[in-house]
Amino acid sequence: MISDAHMTAEEFAASKLDLPEGGRWHELHAGKTVLMQAPDDIHGTIVLNLSRAMAEWFRRRAGQAVGYACHELGVQVARAPDTVYFPAISFFDSGTQFEQSDQVVASRVPRLVVEVASANDRRQELRTRTLAYMKAGVEVIWVPDPSKREIQVIRKASHTLALGQRQTLSGSDVYRDSKFPSPESSLSRSGGRTMLENLPLQSVKHKALTIEGYSRAAVQSYWRIPELKLGFELGGSPWSFMGTQTFFVSHTHLDHLAALPVYVARRRMMKMDPPTIYLPEEVVENVTRMLKSWQRLDRGRMICQLVGVKDGDLIELSREHKVQVFATKHTVPSVGYIVYDSRKKLKPEFHGLAGDQIRDLRLSGTDVTAETLTPLVCFTGDTAPAGLDAHPDVYNSQILITEMTFFRPEHRKEKIHKFGHMHLDDILDRADRFRNELIILSHLSTRTHEGLAHKAREQRLPDHLRDRVLLWT
Repeated sequence: MISDAHMTAEEFAASKLDLPEGGRWHELHAGKTVLMQAPDDIHGTIVLNLSRAMAEWFRRRAGQAVGYACHELGVQVARAPDTVYFPAISFFDSGTQFEQSDQVVASRVPRLVVEVASANDRRQELRTRTLAYMKAGVEVIWVPDPSKREIQVIRKASHTLALGQRQTLSGSDVYRDSKFPSPESSLSRSGGRTMLENLPLQSVKHKALTIEGYSRAAVQSYWRIPELKLGFELGGSPWSFMGTQTFFVSHTHLDHLAALPVYVARRRMMKMDPPTIYLPEEVVENVTRMLKSWQRLDRGRMICQLVGVKDGDLIELSREHKVQVFATKHTVPSVGYIVYDSRKKLKPEFHGLAGDQIRDLRLSGTDVTAETLTPLVCFTGDTAPAGLDAHPDVYNSQILITEMTFFRPEHRKEKIHKFGHMHLDDILDRADRFRNELIILSHLSTRTHEGLAHKAREQRLPDHLRDRVLLWT
């Protein structure tokens, strides 16, 4: 509780953004503001999958079915004293399209709400909440329960249904003779389906790592490696990237950062934890100001952790992975990143000792292991050739993602380098230095045809390099 006075729903709506965390997880219970327990990660996954299913359902019925869904929208379920709940999803089938989308508390009652049983306080109060929704006029309540892998369907004047694997949610809760995907797909991490495709995306698999992304100069750049739970650049924000909580940004040109507000806002909308974004330390203050401006425009808190980095920083992501920051050369402050696999291995001087001897040494306080760092992925971002040469492991990482903005002979290298970019000739000059297993050349200029770039790769790269180079177009 953060207030002793009774508030009305209107007063709560007017002051919600002034509450801690911008009112995130706060509700109004009998006139009192209450901080609810933050949901876990699976909550966001369920909301994401159900939202995707609803969007696909409406897409297939364009011109036939009318309605829309809202997230984090307050639903008033009682008056004098007032109570306002915030279901995960509220669905409306009447009124002007999207008229409730900008509200803090809805001015009309939704037909259907989704309450995810992911946090203890919501689970414990589930019966109270469902009865309150029904009394307020909500006709259908879906309650996904990840622990039971089922969805309860609660309808007025009807028995409660518990739908499990291979059963189907009926779209008749919204419109007659229609169906949504099964609960199993809604409760799974990916649902076994393709996420909503809102931006171009390529993908390649190398050993245990998947590289996804897109990059064209002056258009947008964004990359993700799901197995490492991280991404690079936020020039665009594919819907499927939303679940990745950590991003590394090389510099602040718009085609590499413009989607930051979208990414942060979407994660908040889906009730996911605030993301962490690493970027050059010189730009943190201005990026913070930019987010605050968008916060005023969007009327929603832009909650994220911006971490400034510089050349030489070593970031510990987990017990298994660390990230080295190195300097690159561009027209604005810029850095590159090397992701390492971190392992503890027995020191050479203790090789050959029996297990009990090593145990005794550990108990006596002797450090018998040493850290071994293996470079997995290097990402340079936009850079002149100096960025490639800034750290030896740029050439030693298993996967190198770098740029080749220009390739034609008439492109003047001195001008290209001045503006912080590279030419195919810069790759050729270093052909014998690359020890990488996979080299991704990206960020091709939009002033050149990608077919000609592929032809130049085939004709000009030496055999020992060509087979390892992938031109990302």
